[in-house]
Amino acid sequence: MTKVSERDDGTGRADPSGPERTGVPLELQCAARQFAAGMAQGSTIVETTGYHVHFWPQPHPFYRSIAIPRNVDACAPAAIGAMIGTFTARRGTPRLEFFAEMNPGLETALHARGFRTEMRAPVLVCTSPPAGAERGERLRGDIDPAGFMTAGEDVFACGEPPSPDEIATMRALLASQHCMAVAVCDGNGSYTGGASLCGIADGMAEMAAVWTVPGARRLGTASGAIRRLLRLFFDDGGRMVWLSAATPESHALYLRLGFRRIGTQVNLFLPA
Repeated sequence: MTKVSERDDGTGRADPSGPERTGVPLELQCAARQFAAGMAQGSTIVETTGYHVHFWPQPHPFYRSIAIPRNVDACAPAAIGAMIGTFTARRGTPRLEFFAEMNPGLETALHARGFRTEMRAPVLVCTSPPAGAERGERLRGDIDPAGFMTAGEDVFACGEPPSPDEIATMRALLASQHCMAVAVCDGNGSYTGGASLCGIADGMAEMAAVWTVPGARRLGTASGAIRRLLRLFFDDGGRMVWLSAATPESHALYLRLGFRRIGTQVNLFLPA
């Protein structure tokens, strides 16, 4: 019988995203553990054979409701079916995010069930702050992040401003040290760029939501914000930052800043 259980995990503890495998870079395995822990912080987790399915009770600044493979059973047709059923029961779109090198054959197995690949992106890692000019100031938990978040979502063309619940979540994350962000402003105090780290735990973090408004591009805004953010993180005892570079332009930027490739992230969804 397929095992299905549900728990609300506020501890940030979760199994690694996929089994540890011989030949997989240790840093990629560490990134998988960090991602699993970040996803577990505040989400409701439904455990099925082969998967942790994470549901968020309200919109989150960095995460969405997804399934993460947790062992070799994830490729089995029955495991995939149970995972799909978990989303269907909550009227959600089945989505997954994982590292290809830790889950060989899973993308092919999911394609056979009708899933489509939404993104394939290089996973990069940084273990020391890059040299060069820094820009921006740290966004702290006692500052209302609404303006910062709205400016960023406008750049990403999200279609609607952040909700009050999402803003409150971001503020709580900044205050709890699970998130770190740097904001860049122009002379009038308007936000022109930003960069964030999420899921901070055990000296590891994921970099997400790096953005620059159109009028401030090609001026070193993003690279300066990233340098400031990484220096603050590593000065505070951080050991490793990872990210997935969704575009060739961002990939090139991160390589210039000293990141190096360790794997491939795959995001998939099941069309309605």
